[in-house]
Amino acid sequence: MSTTTTQPTITVQAATTTATTSAAPAAVTTGGTTLTATQRITTVINKALRRNPGSGPGGPGGPEGPGGPAAQGINPLAVVPQAADVRLMGSLPAIFLGNRAEAEHFINGIQAYIWLNREVPGFNSPMKKIALVLTLMQGDKVADWANDIGQALDELNPATDNIPALWTTFLEEFREQYLDTQAADRAHTELESLVMKIPYIDKYISKFKDLCRKSDYMTGNSEVTYMFLKGLPKSLLEDILKAPQAVDYPALKERAIQATRTQQLLQNILRQCPQANQTGQAYRPPFIPPWRLQRRSIWKFPTQQ
Repeated sequence: MSTTTTQPTITVQAATTTATTSAAPAAVTTGGTTLTATQRITTVINKALRRNPGSGPGGPGGPEGPGGPAAQGINPLAVVPQAADVRLMGSLPAIFLGNRAEAEHFINGIQAYIWLNREVPGFNSPMKKIALVLTLMQGDKVADWANDIGQALDELNPATDNIPALWTTFLEEFREQYLDTQAADRAHTELESLVMKIPYIDKYISKFKDLCRKSDYMTGNSEVTYMFLKGLPKSLLEDILKAPQAVDYPALKERAIQATRTQQLLQNILRQCPQANQTGQAYRPPFIPPWRLQRRSIWKFPTQQ
């Protein structure tokens, strides 16, 4: 009797727990368009990686692909709850001494560290985030600017001025002061002259993406696609541009990878074949008539008188 009474209770609790943990966040309307959580995440990532809409990666590893969350039995729309006991994680970037070539790497490292520890008490305070950056700026090249920013913080009121706009303004001031203003121009020049060396297609694609990011180019538009094709060897272009033609940058990139693999396989096969047997026919010595062989023996071995 007790077993019969307990069983429905367990079933109801399990159903309630499942409904709570797997509940998907409501769709958000932006600019008149309603986006689901998955669409919103994809849009944000494409914007951050400077991709045109619809030109992002696909295939295995996506929400519905093999190895993705759906394949592992995990609801991809379930919101992960915040941890109750949080501690500092990660490591701070190296001390910034004022080198413009290292400024972007430094500030990006700071932002990644703050985001990693965003649930730690105090890490959401804009004033404390600015103070953390200032403690990592040392040396003659940065001392005066860091001191000026520190004085500005002293004049602000934590009760009214400790707002997100303060952190945003600080990042803008830092970038204007220390970021390399010629980096985009140099990246564009290097992108124009970038050439792939067979068989290093992965290295070429990685370098191409990095230069596009530094040049503020959106991967997927016609200009970027043309520059990508221009740097490929002619032997690959013939295979990449054959009918039916690829319709976008991801498809062209995949064709370039496959064409490189095919050429590598072909070269490996040819290296393993003997040079005399490339025609597929067995070697045959030239035909010599018997009378020529007899004449050669007369000249080589004359009879003595």
